[in-house]
Amino acid sequence: MGDMHNENGVQSEGLQELLWGANINVYIPQVKPKCKPKLDQEFVLIENLYEFYNQYAKETGFSFRTNSSRKNKDIDEIVRKEYVCSKEGISSQGVTSEKKRCRGITRENCNAKLAVVRIKIGTYKVSVFVEDHSHPLTSPRKVHLLRSHRNMSLSQKSLSQPLADVNIPTWQQVSFLELQAGV
Repeated sequence: MGDMHNENGVQSEGLQELLWGANINVYIPQVKPKCKPKLDQEFVLIENLYEFYNQYAKETGFSFRTNSSRKNKDIDEIVRKEYVCSKEGISSQGVTSEKKRCRGITRENCNAKLAVVRIKIGTYKVSVFVEDHSHPLTSPRKVHLLRSHRNMSLSQKSLSQPLADVNIPTWQQVSFLELQAGV
């Protein structure tokens, strides 16, 4: 079948017909081209890549996680890293003796991912980029609740530890810290 995307990275009509015929919904994020990762795009540090992809994920409405990474033990440097949508894979419905809490569907076999390889010391190149999601994306109002976008500032962390030491639950700490910050 060949490449199903045109030169702008947009799916061709043939793929859309194939997907609709198979009754599969595909969600493609709509973002500014400068915010979207591109094949062969280079990053000086792996941390720069993480920040860039995290910002892309936040703007588009999904959370991601590290799927795999490979390190060269001789020079102690990552040579390959793959990030996937947090809903990648299929959830295992294991048998549990006592049901704790019903959580939403966490895995929906999403294929969205980004993989990079080291091309020279300290430089990484995007080798794989799949932007198609198999699930609806989160709205901008709720994206801050997704795991890869939940962050605490250093001041919040320093306030949180004494509260934890006196057994104040995390959910009450968050309310207290938001009140202190004026949110």
